[in-house]
Amino acid sequence: MADGGSEPPGDTTSPKMRDNSSQTNSDPSKILTSEKNCFQIPKWLFWTFAVVFGIVAMGLASFDIIMEVPSYLGFSPNRVQASPSDIMQELGIDGVILFRQYDRNDDGYLSIDEFEPLAHRLLESNETATYNLTIDEADEVVTIETLFQPFNLSTMSKDLDSFFSGDVNSVAGLKAWKKPAKEWQNFGAMHFDFFMPPDPTLLESVGNVYDIITFHGADLMTGPLSSNRYYPSRVMDNEKTLVLLLEMFHPRPFIYMRFQPQGSKAVVRAYNDKYVDIVFRIHAEFQINEPPYYPFWFTPAQFTGHVILGRTSTEVLDFHMYVPTDKRLNVDLEWLNGPREAENMEVDIGFIPQMELRNTAPSIHAYNGGKDNRETFIEKKESAKETAVKSIKWKEEISFQKCANKLEVAFYPFKEVTYHNFTEVFTKARKENKLVHQEKFLSTWSLVADLEAYKANKEMPELALSAERSLEAYKFPVEMMVIQPDGVVVHRTNANEFLDEGHEMSFMESGFDDPSGVAYLKFLKEGLRLAEEQKATHTAEL
Repeated sequence: MADGGSEPPGDTTSPKMRDNSSQTNSDPSKILTSEKNCFQIPKWLFWTFAVVFGIVAMGLASFDIIMEVPSYLGFSPNRVQASPSDIMQELGIDGVILFRQYDRNDDGYLSIDEFEPLAHRLLESNETATYNLTIDEADEVVTIETLFQPFNLSTMSKDLDSFFSGDVNSVAGLKAWKKPAKEWQNFGAMHFDFFMPPDPTLLESVGNVYDIITFHGADLMTGPLSSNRYYPSRVMDNEKTLVLLLEMFHPRPFIYMRFQPQGSKAVVRAYNDKYVDIVFRIHAEFQINEPPYYPFWFTPAQFTGHVILGRTSTEVLDFHMYVPTDKRLNVDLEWLNGPREAENMEVDIGFIPQMELRNTAPSIHAYNGGKDNRETFIEKKESAKETAVKSIKWKEEISFQKCANKLEVAFYPFKEVTYHNFTEVFTKARKENKLVHQEKFLSTWSLVADLEAYKANKEMPELALSAERSLEAYKFPVEMMVIQPDGVVVHRTNANEFLDEGHEMSFMESGFDDPSGVAYLKFLKEGLRLAEEQKATHTAEL
């Protein structure tokens, strides 16, 4: 199988939102001159968000808003109007500005799609929450430094200058993100305790994967979380350290992803009686736009790295967390260009050269020689850090790559099958007389950008031909293909077709199994049948 996708699926026909940014800071009273400032809400939302309206009822009671039920929902409209002076008197400038933020098209109405992110905000008591972790006087303190190079816009498949007409509202946040939110921040050693395994016995073995962030939101039954929102949900106390680390890049990280893979996992790489080396893999994303711009989601492929901690969590010897840059593309981009998620979602993929965090030096006592170090930048001491790490004698250890492989399989169970590089898989397939998956197949995956490079490789004509054939069969951002050893594609499907088949599958077909897994097996079997049929036809012709 060759996953020839370069970007996630999505609708690229959405209209462009007009620029409201120039009006955001204008005199709020000027927006009250209209006789019909409207707020479109269906009646069922009054039950769903009863608490919200209980909180804001006093403000809305006299707001010059028309509570208008959309006719397409089959309800009769109810209208309540007040004068512009009542609006300003009851809500004040702040209330008017809040309304304007979510009135994306500046038409004086809040449609259902405009109201949805506001509902998320109102239902969260701390939509702009700031988490402060106190460093105890008896703790050790470590300085974490941000290393950041902005996203490379030229790596996107879409030409932003020609793709949009006029101002590029939706990508305003992406273009403006030139530096990290924080250059450095101090943490207490105890704050890194959340990396430790919940079961202490795992500190006496290596290679066992465990959860550090467990996601209990969207699943096969509920589907993905909404993309039409701006503010992260409240997190648990033991998750605050991760949020603060990610906030060093951007102020709005989401540690609960909208889609799979969700959560964060870790594995003990090495240990002795004093220290433990933990390798982790974190899946998180960032909302880099704010109202009135439509949401823009920035999703790195992963954050990986390691941390060496004292077994009692009182010392941080080494910490490194980063987005891998060994692939041509490493960030998924999704944004709305209109009010409806299903119709106006755009997708692309690109590359960020550097997005990482490191400790400047091993942790030191919060109070050292009568000096309070909790707010002090601890100067870089790379040589001291390297010496300290190299001097450790581990009781048991495995390689970083082995840990990374275990974490990958934990997030993607299908990775239990060995995936070979595209550059070698066809040679291996010819030798073993297999299709390109386990007993009957060899597996590979590739980015379209890689296939284009292989196609142009004149020094390896067989590889170039296989890449060319895969590209000829490629029709969608994410593809699955069954390919003969000579590079001929015998069966293919794209991500949308594949997911639709899984969703349409009856319970009798899938039982208690994941419908996607059943659909995948069906896809492979059909590919095998077509390959055998092709082989028989070729033999008959000879």
